[in-house]
Amino acid sequence: MCTLDNDKKINPDKIASTPTLTVEDFKKSINPNEYNTKLSKEDEKEFEKWFIDSKHNGTIHPMDSGYDYDFRGYWKNEVQNNSKLAGGSASAHFTDKYKKPNHATFSNESMYATGNNAKYAGYWKGENFIKPTGNNERKKRK
Repeated sequence: MCTLDNDKKINPDKIASTPTLTVEDFKKSINPNEYNTKLSKEDEKEFEKWFIDSKHNGTIHPMDSGYDYDFRGYWKNEVQNNSKLAGGSASAHFTDKYKKPNHATFSNESMYATGNNAKYAGYWKGENFIKPTGNNERKKRK
């Protein structure tokens, strides 16, 4: 987050003093659609068919819109390539690789946990999700 002067230019003197967003504010500030993998028109048609079929057969929950998960990226890279990650299901857990930063369990395993987004990513410790602190610090055990 940067501050702007009245002429709408970034003031570098104010960048260092700009506070880090809370995790909740960060998740509210992003546009989830910016994290959808871009597909060609032909691929988009194939994806949409797969997405609808996957909702009907139970692979994807019928109410899931992809608001917090990049199903296009999952389809293109995992389903199309028949990778070992292609076996997600609505009753189980899809890979974290395609979780968008607004996902409740956005983790360091996501391809979107880079740059500024990384400090808002939690991590998994076994089956437990460790929430991010928003400033890349982790609480240590006592």
